[in-house]
Amino acid sequence: MGKASSLPGRLWSAFKNVAIVFSFIVNLILLIVLLIGAYVLITIGPELKKGTVQPMVRQALTELDNLEDATISLTVPISETIPIRFDLPVYARTNVVTTGPVPVSTGANFILPGGGGSIKGTVNLVLPTGLQLPVELYIVVPVSQTVPVRMEVPVSIHLKETELGEIISRLRGQLIEPLTKPLLGE
Repeated sequence: MGKASSLPGRLWSAFKNVAIVFSFIVNLILLIVLLIGAYVLITIGPELKKGTVQPMVRQALTELDNLEDATISLTVPISETIPIRFDLPVYARTNVVTTGPVPVSTGANFILPGGGGSIKGTVNLVLPTGLQLPVELYIVVPVSQTVPVRMEVPVSIHLKETELGEIISRLRGQLIEPLTKPLLGE
């Protein structure tokens, strides 16, 4: 039983060793091809370099400039529902109409003419239905609604002003220009 359980472990170990060696060989071949390609590009004959490679490299640099100066323009459709919650203070002078009889009872002080004194008492009356009364309102109305928002927003993004612009600038300065200087003879 000890031999049977160690067989998968040995097979896995052998597979890993073969995979490591295979990966090393493939990477070595790719590195050699890359070095030979770089050597061939740098040591190309003057006519081939001037007639084919240099125009292609200049065109690539021009396209890199165009990419950096590019602007993305589009219209973004927005379709959302926005919750709105706030207290709305309302102050108004208006007329209200009584919808039923309104009993009114209040204290009153009547002064009699000619120095006859005064009478303190209570006045009771009923305001009739349909009577218009001028009032001054001050109330706070709580508002809690959802509002649908549907619009199309035009957007214009200059790539130079984004993180992509920084990446293109670094790509040009640190990678592309050092590689292109020998090809362009600069």
